[in-house]
Parts: sequence; C-alpha cells; structure tokens
Amino acid sequence: MNPQQSSSKSSESDQNQESSNNQNKSSIKPLQLIVRNLNYKTGEEQLRQLFASIGSVISVFIPVTSGRGRGYGFVTMEDEESANKCILKLDGIEVDGRKLKLKTMALLFLILCEMN
Repeated sequence: MNPQQSSSKSSESDQNQESSNNQNKSSIKPLQLIVRNLNYKTGEEQLRQLFASIGSVISVFIPVTSGRGRGYGFVTMEDEESANKCILKLDGIEVDGRKLKLKTMALLFLILCEMN
C-alpha cells in the first residue's frame, strides 16, 4: 500500500468514527428532574452547583412568586445516566434545612396519570 492509499484509508476511518460519535450524541437525550421541598431561600445557582458536582447540568429553573422561590424547581441534566446519579446521591439530602425530594418529570407524569 502506498502512502496515498494509507492516508485515504485513515481519512475514511476518521470520518466513520466522527459519524459514529455524532449518532451517539444525537441518541443522548436530556432528562428533566423536579426537585421538591426546597427552602424558599435556595437559589438557582446553589442548585446548579450541587447538581453539577455529579453530572452535566443543562439548565436550572426555580419558579419565583413575590420575590421568593415556591419550594420546588427543575434541573435538566444532559443525559439519563447523570440524572439517575443525581437522584441516587441527592434524594433526601438536606439543603438549607430541608430534605430534597427528587423525581424525573417522566415518572411524576406517570404517577399523576395513575391518580386520575
């Protein structure tokens, strides 16, 4: 095999690897968690830092009414594995004097559907 053929095969291999990586990334889906029992003073940045210590956080949102949190929030993790790790490690831990309760939004939806 001459150097040009070797270079061509290497380039094809790189392209196949890149294509495979792109397919894997597109199959990874973010997963949203609901975090309940938050202290009204707990902020989004504090929650982001807590979850980021375990996995990759895409977004954090705590609804606010009259200048304070409403006692719950949403954290979107990059993938299901990160979300599950967060549930295992953070569910029940105390933050600002309150024990967090975590569930995936999908699970919460199923629970609510069964109640009706």
